[in-house]
Amino acid sequence: MNPWKEAFDKNYKPRFLDLEVFFNPKTMKCFYSFIERLNSETGFLFEHYFTKTNGWVFKIGPKNVTISTIYIKDNFSFFVNDFCVKNESDINIAFDIVINLCNDDFYQKILIEEEKRLIRNKKQIDRTAKRMEREKNEFEQISHLVNNEKFNVYKWSPRLSLSKLKRLYMSSAKMLLDSDLLTEVGFTLYYRCLQGKEERDLYHSKKIKCHNCEKILSYQNKNDLVQCDCGYQYTAREYGRSYQREWMPHGRAQDVFDRLIDKWPKAKTDAEKMNLIDWIIHECHKCMISGTKADSVAKNLLGGSRSAAEKLILELAFEDILA
Repeated sequence: MNPWKEAFDKNYKPRFLDLEVFFNPKTMKCFYSFIERLNSETGFLFEHYFTKTNGWVFKIGPKNVTISTIYIKDNFSFFVNDFCVKNESDINIAFDIVINLCNDDFYQKILIEEEKRLIRNKKQIDRTAKRMEREKNEFEQISHLVNNEKFNVYKWSPRLSLSKLKRLYMSSAKMLLDSDLLTEVGFTLYYRCLQGKEERDLYHSKKIKCHNCEKILSYQNKNDLVQCDCGYQYTAREYGRSYQREWMPHGRAQDVFDRLIDKWPKAKTDAEKMNLIDWIIHECHKCMISGTKADSVAKNLLGGSRSAAEKLILELAFEDILA
């Protein structure tokens, strides 16, 4: 019997939170150390998919190319190909197994995938040109009704400033926790997650919220002009695009954002609030070391550049904030 397959069938894709529950602490530490080293030294991604033989497995390699696979059978070890990792001393061997597979055949696969990517990009450019021409014609039909000063104007809850997050952790490290800053940081994250969830749900039900007066408006087609009583105007298509451009919290990490929405109002003490912030930073760190950049929690919640956010997350994760 395979406890891993029993715990997670094909209808439930395990998350890193599930791994923490399934593995014992020693094995979880080994797993994190292994994927963190591979990600930092190679940039390889870790994507999982379901197989009949081993249940959910993790593919290691650049996008669309598999160099090695992680299999899980029980809660005290994991396999990199056929090599069993049980202790930290096994990590170097597992790492070398993956690196030694980066041979001529591997690089040939990368070249083939790059050629496919260029073809896909060319097709996408052609589709985009056609779409832009179509949308231009659609806008011309409503342009005489548009008030440019009040057309598609949005107010999204801001992402959290990296400098404020760093100041908060520095105050905590010095045993002088800034309670006001803690509350500000928490509510910034909370309101952003809450707006992301509420307005995504509205959009999926063919409704949008006026960002001037907060009235709920309905739409039929995404290119229709939606007029609010306060004078502001929107098209549902640009509303959705603005949501995406601003990296409003949504997507495969939605369970993380939902948990913050649920937990923050219940956190009454500074210790409870700080523990919740720590948990969010831990989620950001897990996304980084797993290599799933597209699924990053940080890009939805933290401001600044990706490199600056990742640098700070690593400092916080390894308690180097005062170094």
